[in-house]
Amino acid sequence: MKRCWFILFALVISQFSFSQINKIEELVNQADRFYESGFYKDAVKNYTSALKADSKNLYLKYRLSLCYYELENYKDAAYFSSEVVMEEFSFWGEAVLVYASSLQNEGQYKQAVKVYEKALKKRSDDDLFLYNLAAIYYDMGEYAKALEFVQKSIVQNKANPNAHFLFAHTLQKENMPFKSLLPLHYFLLLDQDSDKSVEVWDEIFSLWSILPQTPSRNDKFDVEENEMENFKLQVKLILGKENREAVEKFIEISQLHLNLVSSESSKELNFYQLYYLDLFQVIAQKGYSEILAYYISNCKSHDHVFNWVRQHQQEFQEFITWLELSL
Repeated sequence: MKRCWFILFALVISQFSFSQINKIEELVNQADRFYESGFYKDAVKNYTSALKADSKNLYLKYRLSLCYYELENYKDAAYFSSEVVMEEFSFWGEAVLVYASSLQNEGQYKQAVKVYEKALKKRSDDDLFLYNLAAIYYDMGEYAKALEFVQKSIVQNKANPNAHFLFAHTLQKENMPFKSLLPLHYFLLLDQDSDKSVEVWDEIFSLWSILPQTPSRNDKFDVEENEMENFKLQVKLILGKENREAVEKFIEISQLHLNLVSSESSKELNFYQLYYLDLFQVIAQKGYSEILAYYISNCKSHDHVFNWVRQHQQEFQEFITWLELSL
């Protein structure tokens, strides 16, 4: 008789556990759908309910950190992501990014730096860790450190346009505005579709506009002094043509700029030489300067570029094929 009661009790417990598991799965699945649809508050309620039944579940903590981050509740995002970071988990790297970014948004820059430094000991070649660490140093005004880590990030992944953008702006903070032009060009080679691409195009044009008033040697550009002065004079003349559209001026100056770059030499093999100067010198030497200028202007004036491409389809396709193999 006792054995029958024991078996019956075990069956009841088993059915209760199975029912509980099904309920948790249902809550999580619904929470996932809420999150993917942008209903973050509803997702938080379901993830929280599921976590009460399974308090050690790292997936639930990770998903909660994502929800709170989207809700700009960085304190709770940091709390839940920090718990995930301390454990071995398939989303560990993503949790590191949420944790450090939450601290950064809370103004806790030094703590965010420590998170990335510790994470890099475990995953030293992670380009996003390196890039985000560089961005924090940039916000802190530590530009030498920002340059160090953004360069390491680009070495690991040169296909990240934002890394080239950050490198360019860090160069500007280090009083090297002219050298920042090539990284900005590189950004536009990678990104022609975002709103940011138009801003970068405008920034390049703006830098050229102030160039005639800037000292020749303020950013260690390795060309002959007379070549730089001649370039500045031509830029000033082009900008002064009132009957020309901005995109036409941009394309003309861009070609002059790349021709100037083709004459630049570096006394030593360095990052700038390897990742920018070599590429754009080849573009100039192959006669692709005009095509490049039109290509990176597509974000600003699609119709103008489209009309030009229609008349130069073969040359343009040749450039695109070469570019895909070179980037």
